[in-house]
Amino acid sequence: MGGRIFWVDFKHTTLSAEASGDSVNLCIIPAGARLKGLKMYGNGLGASAASLTVKLTATDDGATAIDITAAINAGSATFFYNQLAVAGWNYTPASGKAVVKATWGTAGPVGAKILQGALEIELPS
Repeated sequence: MGGRIFWVDFKHTTLSAEASGDSVNLCIIPAGARLKGLKMYGNGLGASAASLTVKLTATDDGATAIDITAAINAGSATFFYNQLAVAGWNYTPASGKAVVKATWGTAGPVGAKILQGALEIELPS
């Protein structure tokens, strides 16, 4: 029998000083939790439709990192649903909790824009 399903929300308002390669902490995956899904939205984060990518990673307390999404084109207002990378499905932190970060790829975001969403996690029963 499975555990209980919860959504862990995240929201980040971009700063104009953020640049390509910068990372921002979004949320925590608790120890023992299993990652089941993702919903994410960006409201025109880049200067043009193809000008920005974002990738989500999770790093546990033992410094083991995995990509939970591929690089997503986030330059225009687009809603993404369950865009987990293969490594992200059923991911459980190997050591303690995991910090989920967004990393800007091809450019930095436009300031004062929103990246928000939620991770679907299953906690053990």
